[in-house]
Amino acid sequence: VSDDEVRRVVEYVKTQAGPDFCNEPAFQEQVIVEENQERDEIYAQAREVVLTSGQASASLIQRRLRLGYPRAARMIEQMEEEGLVSAPGRDGRREVLGRRMALEEEVG
Repeated sequence: VSDDEVRRVVEYVKTQAGPDFCNEPAFQEQVIVEENQERDEIYAQAREVVLTSGQASASLIQRRLRLGYPRAARMIEQMEEEGLVSAPGRDGRREVLGRRMALEEEVG
C-alpha cells in the first residue's frame, strides 16, 4: 500500500464522521465497583474474625484471611474508626468493643 493511498483513505474516513469522545471512564468505574464489593466481603470477614476471637490485631486478620499486613492494618484502623475496636493501648493491644455492641443488639 502506497503512502498516497493511505493518505486518501485517511482523508475519506475523516469526512465520514467527527470524533465521538466518551469522557466517562465506564470500564474503570466497573473495576472500582467490583474491587469495592470484594473489599466489603473481605472486610466483613475480618470483622467476623475479630468479633468471634475477641482479639483485634492485624496479624490475626493477616493469618486467618491470608492478606498482606498493610491491608490487614488498614482494616483494623477502619474498625477503630467505626468504634468496633479501641485505640491501641500502651502495650499495643486493642480491646474489642464491638462484642458488647453485638451482644446488646442480640439481647435488645
